[in-house]
Amino acid sequence: PDGSRIAYMAGAPPQTQIYVRELDKSEATLLEGVHGITPFFSPDGRWIGFFSTEGKLEKVSVFGGAPVVVANANSNRGASWSKDGTIVFPPTVTSPLYRVSAAGGAPVAFTHLDAAKNQITHRWPQFLPGGKTVLFTASTDNNNFGQADVEAASLATGQAKVLVENAYFGRYLPSGYLTYISGGALFAAPFDANDLKLTGPSLPVLQNIQSDLTNGSAQLSFSQNGAAVYLTGQGLASQVTVAMVDRKGEATPLVRQPG
Repeated sequence: PDGSRIAYMAGAPPQTQIYVRELDKSEATLLEGVHGITPFFSPDGRWIGFFSTEGKLEKVSVFGGAPVVVANANSNRGASWSKDGTIVFPPTVTSPLYRVSAAGGAPVAFTHLDAAKNQITHRWPQFLPGGKTVLFTASTDNNNFGQADVEAASLATGQAKVLVENAYFGRYLPSGYLTYISGGALFAAPFDANDLKLTGPSLPVLQNIQSDLTNGSAQLSFSQNGAAVYLTGQGLASQVTVAMVDRKGEATPLVRQPG
């Protein structure tokens, strides 16, 4: 959170591993014995939460050591850790958001899927300043987030408010901006975190960022001091096809119709 280090995953499941890189050093450190994905930091930067390949939400010290199980989680669609020691996350890919103590315990649902909108998933949460409200992505389609909404919900009541339509992976910046992905680009707009509303127009600020329309994610993170780290590349679309690849690496379409 203070911008002094980054955590990232490398490899392919079930052997995905997590590395920590101090930004004033040239080499990253592998967290030995940790096999997981979607890492996230505790507010003090001393712990890294992650989703293990064993179907658990776990945490481990940034300096390594034995991981500690926090809760069951058959999903890896993001989590956020507040200063009071609460972690919010979706336990499955089609569920509302749950809350649990970082020390462990039974997770409790706090958002509600909007049946009137046919919502089936809430994911990619982020605590807003104060730890009382959570930013997240809501969608009626688990495989295409082009028409998803960026919403915010009270941790106490679960009551949600739509902030941006046709957008996903909303993130709040300490400078007072809300960012999100739409049409494959990163947009930013002035945002009042108390009244939960945009206070100015949205503008595209980054085009070449890797995002995934099929799960609503984007490969970027922001520190509290305003630094950003991201992965460049084209957005991944839902209209994929199937190809056959020979041992020389030559690909031919097996199914020509995308879907």
